[in-house]
Amino acid sequence: MRMPGVVRNKPQFSSLGCPAYSYPLDKDSDYYELPDSKDLTEFPVETEFGVLNYIKLHGSLNFRKWDGFNESQMVIGGAKKEAINKEPLLKEYFRIFEDVLNSGQTKLLVLGYSFRDRHVNEILEKVIQKGAKIYVVDPSALSAMKTHMGGNGASKVWENMSGYFPYKMLDLFRHNGEPTAAWKQLLSSYFEVA
Repeated sequence: MRMPGVVRNKPQFSSLGCPAYSYPLDKDSDYYELPDSKDLTEFPVETEFGVLNYIKLHGSLNFRKWDGFNESQMVIGGAKKEAINKEPLLKEYFRIFEDVLNSGQTKLLVLGYSFRDRHVNEILEKVIQKGAKIYVVDPSALSAMKTHMGGNGASKVWENMSGYFPYKMLDLFRHNGEPTAAWKQLLSSYFEVA
């Protein structure tokens, strides 16, 4: 797994893997310093086919802004789309998200998303109309998720979802690495593995 566009604690731009960090975030090495617009022009973010490219659309607690103020860059609350457009890497991540979903024959596995962000839901609605398949893993009961998505403006996503898996992550993965019945169901539906 790699996180394109971020490098740990270095001013130059690079694409490296996603190393672990300590909690609480108390050392400089726990943070990623984000590239500015000039860095992104000189070293464009490249995703790699066949590799899980992990992008954080709304940033992370361990992302530091590119502007030198040493602030964490995590987009929460209202006006997310505007905040994303102010941070060069997050803006680029959002563009990648849109491009990949619009590339055709797309499957999206959604983990940990609340469907409360209109700017994301609008893209999901558009790509479903183009044939994208969306699968959701969420511990909520099916009826509760349907009500939740409808109340957050994602009813079109709900109506056209290709699969729903009402599981916690612990239901999918055991500590000893043994596959669970839930994991086998997800493999069969999403990954089309028997």
